[in-house]
Amino acid sequence: MTPEQREKRRAYQREYAARRRREMPEHVRAIYMRSKAKHLEKRRADSRLRSRVRSGIVDATDEARVGRCALCPFVGALVCDHDKQTGDIRGWLCTPCNTALGRLGDNEAGLTAALAYGRGKGR
Repeated sequence: MTPEQREKRRAYQREYAARRRREMPEHVRAIYMRSKAKHLEKRRADSRLRSRVRSGIVDATDEARVGRCALCPFVGALVCDHDKQTGDIRGWLCTPCNTALGRLGDNEAGLTAALAYGRGKGR
């Protein structure tokens, strides 16, 4: 493909993408914008966490990442658990515990529902 053909193709792709955005149905546009906002907020939270680690608020040395999980008896490599809204560090957890907290919604209601289920009470 020659440089001229490549440039012509890129111009067509840009125009096509712009046309699709203009013609997007309103309900699809709303879904797209919510998804984009959620993605941007996650990037901001991740950035806040990285800046706190860099500034020394969180000791992110290799020694701090190996140890005992704050929730279970696992000993080994740990990940930094943080509040997704504020970026505040909560502690060091193993990956399964950190994932479980996230899937339960990172809130007391999710944990309470999980405890009730575990005790056989369901919802």
